[in-house]
Amino acid sequence: MSAQLPAGFEALEPFAECWDLDTQAERWAYHLQCSYEELEQFYDAILPLMEALVEHLNKFPLHAMPAPEHRLKNLGLSFMEVAPSIELFGEVDQKDAFDPSRASIVVG
Repeated sequence: MSAQLPAGFEALEPFAECWDLDTQAERWAYHLQCSYEELEQFYDAILPLMEALVEHLNKFPLHAMPAPEHRLKNLGLSFMEVAPSIELFGEVDQKDAFDPSRASIVVG
């Protein structure tokens, strides 16, 4: 299998196929089907790379990223979906949190 992510982010390749999701709704739906252990594995793999991920992505225009950077951006967004489950709630379904299906993200 060829690399799907930019150089320096090889440790995230095992997660690219599952977590490269374009919409918040897709990320949340996938999040809910994962076990807590799966979320934790993804979180633990990406957390140490988040600063480098942001620095790398800041070199590209948001709406015209090459495919590897677009995938990396999606992994970063997926991390933001997963982080509250790990850092705050200790469970997959954030029962006491705002229901994400009620939110609408508008870009532009």
